[in-house]
Amino acid sequence: MSANTDNTKACEAVPKSFDSENILARVITQVERELIDAWKEGKPLIKLFTTKTNHYFYDTGTNRIFSCTPFEYEFLKNLVSLPIQDALDIRRYSYGPDDFIAGLQHIGNLMKDKNILRASRIHLEVPKDLDKLVHNLLGQIILETTERCNLRCRYCIYDPSYSQKRNHGNRDMFLDVAYRAIDHLANSSSMKESIAVSFYGGEPLLRYPFIRECVKYAKTKIPEEKLTFSITTNGTLITREIADFFSENGFGVHVSIEGRKIFIMKIGFIPAEEVRSRKPKGEWNISLMHMVKKIRTELA
Repeated sequence: MSANTDNTKACEAVPKSFDSENILARVITQVERELIDAWKEGKPLIKLFTTKTNHYFYDTGTNRIFSCTPFEYEFLKNLVSLPIQDALDIRRYSYGPDDFIAGLQHIGNLMKDKNILRASRIHLEVPKDLDKLVHNLLGQIILETTERCNLRCRYCIYDPSYSQKRNHGNRDMFLDVAYRAIDHLANSSSMKESIAVSFYGGEPLLRYPFIRECVKYAKTKIPEEKLTFSITTNGTLITREIADFFSENGFGVHVSIEGRKIFIMKIGFIPAEEVRSRKPKGEWNISLMHMVKKIRTELA
């Protein structure tokens, strides 16, 4: 029998498990090294979740969701709650070396190619005078004046297609509720140099008299040199009187209508033919730039 034949038989005699163990050891060492290097400032914040058919994790550093195998899911769960060496101990798992190797290599490749598992948790120190700060550093309240709106834009977050948000409603904020909110702001903002009262909706200008009363009341409770006002509006109800009111009280006006006329016609709730024909108090059939021009003219 030749020497070559003996060597071949000797190689064939090496158990397959021996190769798997060597590969596993190398992979574990490599992944451990990468994790220790990446997590010098602490472990990353990830969120693991499952559906009926799959496993996933959300990586906060990349703001992405990745699918993973059952082993990878279990490994990541251990990884964020245990020391790295303990999470890498194969004896913790019911999976064989092949699954272990494949899972670690996949996670290692994602770390290299997708830069995952690198955003460390933010550690915040709670100030000793937290209670004092909470009760004296309130800088803004937003009054949702009404759920009503004179438009029904399909891109609005209150459109029925957005199931996680409320839909357009008919409720209005009571004036006494607004007064109590302003009182709370006045009593909880002594350490703030700038204090803001903002109006939101629905379309807040449907309740213009309500807004006037709130502004009047706020000026009796908060020093005017600190006080600012703002409003988010679709802009369609702005009149000369309202524009003068905004100007006199230093309002920041945020116009929420978006896009060119043809785009608004396509996605708005109101049919295009009705938009072309109707003439409400505020022109609906105008482009965004025309709207901005109108507001600038009124405020001039």
